[in-house]
Amino acid sequence: MARLIASSSSSAAVCFVVLLIIAMAMASAADKCEKDLDLLMGSCEGYLRFPAEAKAAPSRACCGAVRRVDVGCLCGMVTPEVEQYVCMDKAVYVAAYCHRPLLPGSYCGSYHVPGPVV
Repeated sequence: MARLIASSSSSAAVCFVVLLIIAMAMASAADKCEKDLDLLMGSCEGYLRFPAEAKAAPSRACCGAVRRVDVGCLCGMVTPEVEQYVCMDKAVYVAAYCHRPLLPGSYCGSYHVPGPVV
């Protein structure tokens, strides 16, 4: 009986450690995503604001930021509130200009990335 309780306690401890490691990894990923957002907005904000027309070629610094960020993570942070501030048409344009195009037909937040123009 004592062996069963010890085994149960060991299993619980191992489970706790694994969950703690997963939680730390998720927090680290979220922190990296926040830093990526800061980097992108610091370098590209002027190229991502409304109005949708008059798209300007992004700067080298902006393209450098686009190439360094985790686009999938950032797209996961795009909410309808973000879409009020960031022109998603321009975001798609900037990503493509900087050779990191978003996959046509995919979603970035609730924004549906259009397919290629034929």
